[in-house]
Amino acid sequence: SIFLLVAFMAGCNGAAGPEFLNQGVAALNNKQYDDAIKLLTKATERMPKSAEAYNYLGAAYQGKGEQTLAVRAFEKSISLNPNFPPARFNLGVVCFERQQFPKAIEHLSKFVALQPNNIEGYFYLATAQFQTEDLRGAYPNYLKVVEGDQTRTEVLNNLGVISAKLGQTREAETWF
Repeated sequence: SIFLLVAFMAGCNGAAGPEFLNQGVAALNNKQYDDAIKLLTKATERMPKSAEAYNYLGAAYQGKGEQTLAVRAFEKSISLNPNFPPARFNLGVVCFERQQFPKAIEHLSKFVALQPNNIEGYFYLATAQFQTEDLRGAYPNYLKVVEGDQTRTEVLNNLGVISAKLGQTREAETWF
């Protein structure tokens, strides 16, 4: 019983994990990345099974330009909860930015399966597929983007290029 009291008192002396998480997210939203990293690191130490805390830590590292550490935090988040959509999306985008398209496709495919109405997820997925010449995979995913946003010229152009490469000349003309 003495151990429980000591453990309880130790918890009362400092901020709890959720407090650090909330403060870290606020710092992240204000683009104060160094503060966010310190606070979110404390949150992950106090809540080591929180996929959310690791995802936000990854976002803070990404904001600071520390992509390797961002990837590590996003991967930890996914290891804690493989179906946590924000971490899947964020890791997919980092892989996309690093031109690691097969990895981006893996994570973004899982993301859109979890969040089937997310246009940004389909955009990054289709563009990664387009970059790897998976035209038949990219085409329906670009169509999902167009369903939600018809103003993206890059998407319309890529649909035209895909149609032309697949020998669908008439359809290609409609996209350009």
